[in-house]
Amino acid sequence: CPYAHPVKFGSYVSKDSVEIARVFELHPGVAKNFELEDAKIGLFEVNFTELVKLGQAKKKYKKIPRFPSIDIDVSVLIDRGTQSAKIEKIIRESDTALITNVELFDVYEGEGIEKDKKAMAFRITLRAPDRTLTEEDMTKTQNKIFQNLQGFGGKIRGLNS
Repeated sequence: CPYAHPVKFGSYVSKDSVEIARVFELHPGVAKNFELEDAKIGLFEVNFTELVKLGQAKKKYKKIPRFPSIDIDVSVLIDRGTQSAKIEKIIRESDTALITNVELFDVYEGEGIEKDKKAMAFRITLRAPDRTLTEEDMTKTQNKIFQNLQGFGGKIRGLNS
């Protein structure tokens, strides 16, 4: 368009290479004609005909859980070269029914840790879809996590062994 800056603009283009929207600065010649040289003026255009053709995005949602969760933190001392994804997989496989999330929140290498080791700390969320978890449920899952990590060669930090 004649009132758009020739190089200072951005466009949103559909998969079919049709321009849906454009944001741009006012053309310097137009700004001069209206004595607006000292102002930075931004404009936008939206082709609503093409926008409507894109349709609506499918809404994705999950129901809010009916029962509360329990978070447990586990810190494991492991070989330095071990990837966090491998440890996360071991944790998740410990109880596929109750473990709903595993998040790495800390990695520590340094003083107090052997040179070829690292400490990785994970926050693990447990939740049952049909009931409130008991302390026994948590303990059973936690022990299985500890057992699987130790079977992989990890040492649970803070666990008296």
